[in-house]
Amino acid sequence: MTTNTPLSSTQRYLFWLQNCTPARVRQWLGERAHAQALEQDFFRTMRFRTDPESILRYATLCPLPGVPTAAYSLRECHLPGAATVLAGIHFYAMDLTRPFVGVLAQSRDLSLDETLLASEILADQFAVFSPGAVQWWCACAQEDLRTLPGATGDQRLLIGHIEEIRQSTPPPSPLALTLSPDPDASSYARYTELYDAFLAAHPTWRDRLEKSDLDDYLTCAQAGGLFTLEIDGHTAGIIAARPGTLRGLPGWEMVDEILDQSYRGQGLAAPMQHAFFQQLDTQTHPLVLGTIDDANTPSLRTALRVGRHDAGGWVFVKTPT
Repeated sequence: MTTNTPLSSTQRYLFWLQNCTPARVRQWLGERAHAQALEQDFFRTMRFRTDPESILRYATLCPLPGVPTAAYSLRECHLPGAATVLAGIHFYAMDLTRPFVGVLAQSRDLSLDETLLASEILADQFAVFSPGAVQWWCACAQEDLRTLPGATGDQRLLIGHIEEIRQSTPPPSPLALTLSPDPDASSYARYTELYDAFLAAHPTWRDRLEKSDLDDYLTCAQAGGLFTLEIDGHTAGIIAARPGTLRGLPGWEMVDEILDQSYRGQGLAAPMQHAFFQQLDTQTHPLVLGTIDDANTPSLRTALRVGRHDAGGWVFVKTPT
Protein backbone atom coordinates (compact mmCIF):
# COMPACT_ATOMS: atom_id res chain seq x y z
CA MET A 1 0.00 0.00 0.00
CA THR A 2 1.03 3.62 -0.37
CA THR A 3 0.14 6.60 1.73
CA ASN A 4 0.01 10.36 1.38
CA THR A 5 0.01 10.90 5.15
CA PRO A 6 3.00 12.57 6.84
CA LEU A 7 5.98 10.25 7.08
CA SER A 8 6.25 8.35 10.32
CA SER A 9 9.79 7.07 9.76
CA THR A 10 11.81 10.12 8.71
CA GLN A 11 14.49 9.47 11.31
CA ARG A 12 14.79 5.88 10.17
CA TYR A 13 15.39 7.07 6.61
CA LEU A 14 18.04 9.51 7.78
CA PHE A 15 19.69 6.85 9.93
CA TRP A 16 19.79 4.49 6.97
CA LEU A 17 21.23 7.16 4.68
CA GLN A 18 23.91 8.03 7.23
CA ASN A 19 24.93 4.40 7.60
CA CYS A 20 25.17 4.07 3.82
CA THR A 21 28.02 6.59 3.84
CA PRO A 22 31.41 4.89 4.37
CA ALA A 23 32.97 5.58 7.77
CA ARG A 24 36.03 7.20 6.19
CA VAL A 25 33.83 9.72 4.35
CA ARG A 26 31.92 10.58 7.53
CA GLN A 27 35.27 11.09 9.24
CA TRP A 28 36.50 13.38 6.44
CA LEU A 29 33.43 15.59 6.76
CA GLY A 30 32.95 15.20 10.50
CA GLU A 31 29.98 13.21 11.83
CA ARG A 32 27.95 16.29 12.72
CA ALA A 33 28.61 18.14 9.46
CA HIS A 34 27.81 14.99 7.50
CA ALA A 35 24.51 14.48 9.33
CA GLN A 36 23.50 18.11 8.80
CA ALA A 37 24.37 18.10 5.10
CA LEU A 38 22.55 14.83 4.54
CA GLU A 39 19.46 16.03 6.40
CA GLN A 40 19.32 19.31 4.46
CA ASP A 41 19.64 17.47 1.15
CA PHE A 42 17.01 14.90 2.17
CA PHE A 43 14.37 17.48 3.07
CA ARG A 44 15.20 19.61 0.02
CA THR A 45 14.68 16.58 -2.22
CA MET A 46 11.48 15.65 -0.39
CA ARG A 47 10.03 19.14 -0.81
CA PHE A 48 10.90 19.27 -4.49
CA ARG A 49 9.59 15.81 -5.37
CA THR A 50 6.28 16.26 -3.53
CA ASP A 51 5.66 19.89 -4.48
CA PRO A 52 2.50 20.09 -6.66
CA GLU A 53 4.05 22.55 -9.12
CA SER A 54 7.19 20.45 -9.50
CA ILE A 55 5.12 17.31 -10.01
CA LEU A 56 3.02 19.05 -12.65
CA ARG A 57 6.15 20.15 -14.53
CA TYR A 58 7.49 16.60 -14.39
CA ALA A 59 4.22 15.13 -15.65
CA THR A 60 4.11 17.70 -18.45
CA LEU A 61 7.70 16.95 -19.44
CA CYS A 62 7.14 13.18 -19.37
CA PRO A 63 3.47 12.71 -20.34
CA LEU A 64 1.99 9.23 -20.54
CA PRO A 65 -1.62 8.63 -21.65
CA GLY A 66 -4.03 8.03 -18.80
CA VAL A 67 -1.48 8.62 -16.03
CA PRO A 68 -2.64 11.18 -13.43
CA THR A 69 -0.26 13.92 -12.38
CA ALA A 70 -0.26 12.74 -8.75
CA ALA A 71 1.30 9.43 -9.81
CA TYR A 72 4.57 11.25 -10.59
CA SER A 73 5.06 12.25 -6.95
CA LEU A 74 7.56 10.67 -4.61
CA ARG A 75 5.66 8.46 -2.18
CA GLU A 76 6.15 6.27 0.85
CA CYS A 77 5.54 2.57 0.18
CA HIS A 78 5.09 -0.10 2.83
CA LEU A 79 6.80 -3.48 2.45
CA PRO A 80 6.67 -6.77 4.37
CA GLY A 81 8.67 -6.96 7.57
CA ALA A 82 7.66 -3.48 8.74
CA ALA A 83 9.93 -1.87 6.14
CA THR A 84 9.13 1.28 4.19
CA VAL A 85 10.80 3.03 1.28
CA LEU A 86 10.53 6.38 -0.44
CA ALA A 87 10.17 5.77 -4.15
CA GLY A 88 9.22 7.59 -7.32
CA ILE A 89 9.06 7.12 -11.06
CA HIS A 90 11.99 7.96 -13.33
CA PHE A 91 12.78 7.59 -17.02
CA TYR A 92 16.20 6.38 -18.10
CA ALA A 93 17.88 9.11 -20.20
CA MET A 94 14.45 10.81 -20.18
CA ASP A 95 13.21 8.10 -22.57
CA LEU A 96 9.49 7.58 -21.91
CA THR A 97 9.78 3.98 -23.11
CA ARG A 98 12.26 3.17 -20.32
CA PRO A 99 10.53 3.90 -16.99
CA PHE A 100 11.91 2.62 -13.72
CA VAL A 101 11.14 3.05 -10.03
CA GLY A 102 13.88 4.82 -8.09
CA VAL A 103 14.23 4.21 -4.35
CA LEU A 104 15.41 7.36 -2.58
CA ALA A 105 15.64 5.98 0.95
CA GLN A 106 14.80 2.92 3.03
CA SER A 107 13.82 2.51 6.66
CA ARG A 108 16.31 -0.36 6.94
CA ASP A 109 18.56 -2.63 4.89
CA LEU A 110 16.83 -5.40 2.98
CA SER A 111 18.18 -8.87 2.36
CA LEU A 112 18.64 -10.08 -1.21
CA ASP A 113 15.38 -12.03 -1.07
CA GLU A 114 13.57 -9.07 0.46
CA THR A 115 14.89 -6.83 -2.32
CA LEU A 116 13.54 -9.16 -4.98
CA LEU A 117 10.12 -9.24 -3.34
CA ALA A 118 10.17 -5.48 -2.75
CA SER A 119 10.99 -4.90 -6.42
CA GLU A 120 7.90 -6.86 -7.42
CA ILE A 121 5.76 -4.89 -4.96
CA LEU A 122 7.09 -1.54 -6.15
CA ALA A 123 6.57 -2.51 -9.78
CA ASP A 124 2.95 -3.22 -8.89
CA GLN A 125 2.62 0.07 -6.98
CA PHE A 126 3.80 1.96 -10.07
CA ALA A 127 2.10 -0.36 -12.57
CA VAL A 128 0.48 2.58 -14.37
CA PHE A 129 3.97 3.37 -15.73
CA SER A 130 4.90 -0.26 -16.56
CA PRO A 131 8.39 0.09 -15.04
CA GLY A 132 11.03 -2.30 -16.31
CA ALA A 133 13.19 -2.17 -13.19
CA VAL A 134 13.62 -0.82 -9.68
CA GLN A 135 16.77 1.15 -8.90
CA TRP A 136 18.28 0.54 -5.46
CA TRP A 137 21.28 2.01 -3.68
CA CYS A 138 23.80 -0.62 -2.61
CA ALA A 139 26.54 0.47 -0.20
CA CYS A 140 29.81 -1.43 -0.26
CA ALA A 141 29.10 -2.86 3.19
CA GLN A 142 25.78 -4.36 2.04
CA GLU A 143 25.14 -7.61 0.22
CA ASP A 144 25.89 -6.91 -3.44
CA LEU A 145 22.58 -6.50 -5.25
CA ARG A 146 24.35 -7.04 -8.57
CA THR A 147 24.37 -10.77 -7.74
CA LEU A 148 20.57 -10.93 -8.00
CA PRO A 149 19.04 -12.57 -11.09
CA GLY A 150 18.60 -10.00 -13.85
CA ALA A 151 20.29 -7.22 -11.87
CA THR A 152 22.70 -4.78 -13.52
CA GLY A 153 24.94 -2.11 -12.08
CA ASP A 154 24.12 1.46 -13.01
CA GLN A 155 26.47 4.11 -11.59
CA ARG A 156 29.19 3.80 -8.96
CA LEU A 157 29.91 6.68 -6.58
CA LEU A 158 33.62 7.45 -6.19
CA ILE A 159 34.72 9.80 -3.39
CA GLY A 160 38.12 11.16 -2.44
CA HIS A 161 39.67 13.59 0.03
CA ILE A 162 41.46 16.14 -2.14
CA GLU A 163 44.24 16.97 0.34
CA GLU A 164 45.03 13.28 0.76
CA ILE A 165 45.18 12.89 -3.02
CA ARG A 166 47.45 15.93 -3.32
CA GLN A 167 49.88 14.44 -0.82
CA SER A 168 50.03 11.11 -2.63
CA THR A 169 52.67 10.27 -5.22
CA PRO A 170 51.55 11.56 -8.64
CA PRO A 171 50.94 8.81 -11.20
CA PRO A 172 53.70 8.88 -13.83
CA SER A 173 52.83 10.51 -17.15
CA PRO A 174 54.30 9.29 -20.45
CA LEU A 175 54.04 12.82 -21.86
CA ALA A 176 54.64 16.32 -20.57
CA LEU A 177 51.22 17.77 -19.84
CA THR A 178 49.96 21.16 -18.73
CA LEU A 179 46.59 22.06 -17.27
CA SER A 180 45.37 25.53 -18.23
CA PRO A 181 42.40 27.19 -16.48
CA ASP A 182 39.50 28.24 -18.68
CA PRO A 183 37.57 30.79 -16.58
CA ASP A 184 35.32 31.95 -19.43
CA ALA A 185 34.48 28.52 -20.92
CA SER A 186 36.05 29.44 -24.26
CA SER A 187 36.94 25.78 -24.81
CA TYR A 188 33.31 24.69 -25.18
CA ALA A 189 33.57 24.26 -28.95
CA ARG A 190 36.61 22.02 -28.49
CA TYR A 191 34.79 20.08 -25.76
CA THR A 192 31.84 19.52 -28.09
CA GLU A 193 34.21 18.33 -30.82
CA LEU A 194 35.90 15.85 -28.48
CA TYR A 195 32.61 14.61 -27.06
CA ASP A 196 30.97 14.09 -30.46
CA ALA A 197 34.07 12.32 -31.77
CA PHE A 198 34.05 9.95 -28.79
CA LEU A 199 30.38 9.02 -29.30
CA ALA A 200 30.96 8.52 -33.02
CA ALA A 201 33.76 6.09 -32.20
CA HIS A 202 31.87 4.45 -29.31
CA PRO A 203 28.13 4.58 -30.14
CA THR A 204 27.23 2.08 -27.39
CA TRP A 205 27.84 4.87 -24.85
CA ARG A 206 25.41 7.29 -26.48
CA ASP A 207 22.59 6.68 -23.97
CA ARG A 208 24.91 6.25 -20.98
CA LEU A 209 26.77 9.56 -21.08
CA GLU A 210 25.38 13.06 -20.81
CA LYS A 211 26.96 15.94 -22.67
CA SER A 212 27.23 19.17 -20.68
CA ASP A 213 25.33 22.11 -22.09
CA LEU A 214 26.94 25.54 -22.16
CA ASP A 215 25.28 26.60 -18.89
CA ASP A 216 26.74 23.60 -17.02
CA TYR A 217 30.10 24.21 -18.64
CA LEU A 218 30.04 27.86 -17.57
CA THR A 219 29.15 26.84 -14.02
CA CYS A 220 32.33 24.77 -13.84
CA ALA A 221 34.37 27.61 -15.34
CA GLN A 222 33.02 30.24 -12.96
CA ALA A 223 33.67 27.99 -9.96
CA GLY A 224 37.31 27.59 -10.96
CA GLY A 225 36.82 23.97 -11.95
CA LEU A 226 37.38 23.98 -15.73
CA PHE A 227 40.79 23.20 -17.24
CA THR A 228 42.12 22.19 -20.63
CA LEU A 229 44.90 19.65 -21.04
CA GLU A 230 47.65 21.02 -23.26
CA ILE A 231 50.26 18.77 -24.89
CA ASP A 232 52.76 20.28 -27.31
CA GLY A 233 50.54 23.33 -27.75
CA HIS A 234 47.51 21.19 -28.61
CA THR A 235 44.31 20.93 -26.54
CA ALA A 236 44.36 17.20 -25.94
CA GLY A 237 41.59 17.02 -23.35
CA ILE A 238 39.27 18.77 -20.94
CA ILE A 239 38.47 18.14 -17.29
CA ALA A 240 35.74 19.88 -15.30
CA ALA A 241 34.09 19.89 -11.87
CA ARG A 242 31.78 22.14 -9.89
CA PRO A 243 30.58 22.38 -6.29
CA GLY A 244 27.66 20.01 -5.85
CA THR A 245 25.98 17.36 -3.73
CA LEU A 246 25.58 13.64 -4.34
CA ARG A 247 23.56 11.53 -1.92
CA GLY A 248 23.72 14.37 0.58
CA LEU A 249 27.51 14.62 0.38
CA PRO A 250 28.91 18.05 -0.56
CA GLY A 251 32.08 18.42 -2.58
CA TRP A 252 33.59 19.05 -5.97
CA GLU A 253 31.39 17.05 -8.33
CA MET A 254 33.19 15.70 -11.38
CA VAL A 255 31.30 16.77 -14.50
CA ASP A 256 33.52 15.93 -17.46
CA GLU A 257 36.81 14.34 -18.34
CA ILE A 258 37.57 13.66 -21.96
CA LEU A 259 40.69 13.06 -24.04
CA ASP A 260 41.34 13.39 -27.73
CA GLN A 261 41.13 9.95 -29.33
CA SER A 262 44.81 10.10 -30.33
CA TYR A 263 45.81 10.38 -26.66
CA ARG A 264 43.60 7.64 -25.28
CA GLY A 265 45.14 4.48 -23.90
CA GLN A 266 48.45 6.16 -23.09
CA GLY A 267 48.04 6.42 -19.33
CA LEU A 268 47.22 10.14 -19.27
CA ALA A 269 43.91 10.04 -17.37
CA ALA A 270 45.38 9.39 -13.91
CA PRO A 271 48.12 12.07 -14.04
CA MET A 272 45.61 14.53 -15.50
CA GLN A 273 43.20 13.92 -12.61
CA HIS A 274 45.96 14.17 -10.01
CA ALA A 275 47.15 17.48 -11.49
CA PHE A 276 43.56 18.73 -11.65
CA PHE A 277 42.99 18.10 -7.95
CA GLN A 278 45.99 20.29 -7.16
CA GLN A 279 44.04 23.24 -8.60
CA LEU A 280 40.71 22.98 -6.78
CA ASP A 281 39.77 25.21 -3.84
CA THR A 282 39.28 22.92 -0.85
CA GLN A 283 38.41 25.54 1.75
CA THR A 284 34.67 24.88 1.55
CA HIS A 285 34.71 21.67 -0.50
CA PRO A 286 37.39 19.24 0.72
CA LEU A 287 35.99 16.22 -1.13
CA VAL A 288 35.82 15.23 -4.78
CA LEU A 289 32.94 13.00 -5.79
CA GLY A 290 31.39 11.75 -8.96
CA THR A 291 29.58 8.88 -10.62
CA ILE A 292 31.11 6.44 -13.09
CA ASP A 293 29.17 3.90 -15.11
CA ASP A 294 29.56 0.42 -13.63
CA ALA A 295 30.56 -0.87 -17.06
CA ASN A 296 33.30 1.74 -17.49
CA THR A 297 36.11 -0.34 -16.03
CA PRO A 298 39.00 1.87 -17.25
CA SER A 299 37.54 4.99 -15.61
CA LEU A 300 36.81 3.13 -12.38
CA ARG A 301 40.39 1.87 -12.24
CA THR A 302 41.73 5.36 -12.90
CA ALA A 303 39.64 6.91 -10.12
CA LEU A 304 40.80 4.28 -7.63
CA ARG A 305 44.39 4.64 -8.76
CA VAL A 306 44.34 8.39 -8.17
CA GLY A 307 42.98 7.96 -4.64
CA ARG A 308 39.20 8.03 -4.78
CA HIS A 309 37.21 5.32 -3.01
CA ASP A 310 34.22 3.29 -4.14
CA ALA A 311 31.34 4.29 -1.83
CA GLY A 312 28.75 2.01 -3.43
CA GLY A 313 26.45 2.26 -6.39
CA TRP A 314 22.98 2.15 -7.85
CA VAL A 315 21.69 -1.19 -9.10
CA PHE A 316 18.77 -1.96 -11.38
CA VAL A 317 16.73 -5.00 -10.36
CA LYS A 318 14.58 -6.14 -13.25
CA THR A 319 10.87 -6.38 -12.55
CA PRO A 320 8.57 -9.18 -13.75
CA THR A 321 7.17 -8.61 -17.23
